[in-house]
Amino acid sequence: MKIDFKTIFSKMNSFLAGKTVLNIALIICATVFLFSVYNISVWFYENKNTDDLKNTLIEMGNKNEDKVLINQEIKNEEEEVDVSKIKFLTTDIDELQNLNADTVAWIKVMGTNVDYPVVQTDDNDFYLTHDFNKNENKAGWVFGDFRCNFYNLGYNTILYGHERMDYSMFGSLTFCRDDWWYNVKTNHFIFLNTATQKTVWQIFSIYVTTVDFNYIKTGFSGEEDFSEFVQSLNDRNTIPTLKADATSDDKIITLSTCYNISKRLVVHGKLIKSESIYPSFDENSQSSSSDVSSDISSEISSDISSDTSGSASSEISKPNESEDNSSSSDVSSEESSSQPDSSSEEASSDSTSSEESSSSEVSEPSQDPEGSSSEKTESSDISSSEGIGSEET
Repeated sequence: MKIDFKTIFSKMNSFLAGKTVLNIALIICATVFLFSVYNISVWFYENKNTDDLKNTLIEMGNKNEDKVLINQEIKNEEEEVDVSKIKFLTTDIDELQNLNADTVAWIKVMGTNVDYPVVQTDDNDFYLTHDFNKNENKAGWVFGDFRCNFYNLGYNTILYGHERMDYSMFGSLTFCRDDWWYNVKTNHFIFLNTATQKTVWQIFSIYVTTVDFNYIKTGFSGEEDFSEFVQSLNDRNTIPTLKADATSDDKIITLSTCYNISKRLVVHGKLIKSESIYPSFDENSQSSSSDVSSDISSEISSDISSDTSGSASSEISKPNESEDNSSSSDVSSEESSSQPDSSSEEASSDSTSSEESSSSEVSEPSQDPEGSSSEKTESSDISSSEGIGSEET
């Protein structure tokens, strides 16, 4: 019997080749499986740590004895929530600052899991990957935009947080697009406590957008610019039960989180109620929406010099038409007061110098507190915030 070794070797090679491919496939599958198990384990571990940390911080910083902040029953669609009956959140920011000096506020959004201390540092990247204790954690933490002033709230106070699948951080803001949430009017409120005041905000706009829309703008050239910005937020609202449009008299709070990968879910509220914690901040603290509007109107009409002071509060700077008369009056006052009987020439010289100085101040145009590069800065901030939530979809 003749043995065909050629045929045998050919079959063996084919078998071994098939086995090799199978082994390689098995190795790849096992590697992917182990990597997935590792990532899932890390995800659960970080989520548990985040949840435990949140509960600990709530026990420390959230001192609200009465958990019912809005105890009202809305019986029909026409009935609105009585703002005067809304209670303020009670927190201890000072105690939280002892744990983390970056603590600037506490935020709570009704009908969601958002109930966290807010941190802030000099960039918008650190708390994307670090928790409240500054430990590395992909869940990150809720943080304020580095341009915002939480001691004297500006016209657009911006907060960021990851969209987490376990609804931690800002993950539960997705509830706001569900009818079970937005059909309950008592859900339409945000509570923000800072080191200087307690505030209540009414949600007026919720929408999904791309990063091309500059909803995190903080610098405005004047009242008209701010008014157009606010109207653009009103126009983008997609929730039918939100009836309270904002105006240029309102201060705004903006909550931003990822929606899928390339989009953002944005929630805006307007300040309707505030209470000062320290007497020195009484001028910025009002107890009704009308008082808040009056306060904002007076700030918009403030002097150019104070608007361009460069503070981090990003206040609106608006040329004041009445300033010419005020400066002219100041010049006349200085002229009359700087003319003693014994030195008329010197007084005349002082008066002339005073007129030139006042004239130069009046003619100087109003500038954005962040300077001519504000739009560039905001654009870069949008790019920076693109990373928010990208760790997890």
